[in-house]
Amino acid sequence: MKIRGFRIELGEIEYYLNQHPAVHDTVVVKREIIKGEEELVAYPAFDSKVATACHNILSMLEEGQVVREELFDLQNGMTVCGVNRQETELLYQDQFIDLLTNFTLKKGDSVLDVGANIGMFSLQLASRIEGLQIYSFEPIPEIYNILSKNSNIIGANSITPVPLGLSNANRRAKFDFYPEFTIMSGKSMEQKAKADIVERWMDFTKDKQDDYILNHEHTSKLEKQEVDVSLTTVSDQIRRYGLTSISLLRIDVNYCGLEVMDGIEEQDWKKSIK
Repeated sequence: MKIRGFRIELGEIEYYLNQHPAVHDTVVVKREIIKGEEELVAYPAFDSKVATACHNILSMLEEGQVVREELFDLQNGMTVCGVNRQETELLYQDQFIDLLTNFTLKKGDSVLDVGANIGMFSLQLASRIEGLQIYSFEPIPEIYNILSKNSNIIGANSITPVPLGLSNANRRAKFDFYPEFTIMSGKSMEQKAKADIVERWMDFTKDKQDDYILNHEHTSKLEKQEVDVSLTTVSDQIRRYGLTSISLLRIDVNYCGLEVMDGIEEQDWKKSIK
């Protein structure tokens, strides 16, 4: 076969693509993408065991569980769902997961990620340590939906998304939800706390946009909705999932960390909560 005057062996291209450990099989065909211009198109079938995330993303796209506009590539090579690119990148940079080098986590350990948002911390942890049992708590339905998609992307049942918030009692509560700025969502904050988050955002985006766009986005991102959420306690979740120990308890909530800690009953502190 000739394309643009060059002789091409489709079988040879397929052979080399199939050498990649993530590719199970490949078909290469000639197609006319633009009238009068022929191009080669490869259709790889990914190995679901080796390229789990890639396989899951393609399956989710095919089934309509996710759309391409929701997917963003991170600096570490992962592809995740998010609200927008800039917030997704900011969440990635804010996780400080490299500071976990002092913790020894191993296969089978249980981790509670409280205030998981879209699951960035859980995703990075699961990608680094195989076989962890991570329970990611996010009570706001719209954010929980993205968290669930991300847990499906990584697969292997590593992350269990839970549509609940953790506090000191079982109850209903009103949370603020910022559709375009989810990192500010949660229990209503004082103005100073909001200003700190916005300043972090402005610092992160100032080199990427001009002042007009930045100020416009600043205003639109502060538009919020009030949502009704369900809260429970750490101890209730320990009983629900039959946990005998918690190797890591991560709390990232809006100035409510003590309330979460108050939800741990005395006998559960003996379960080696870290």
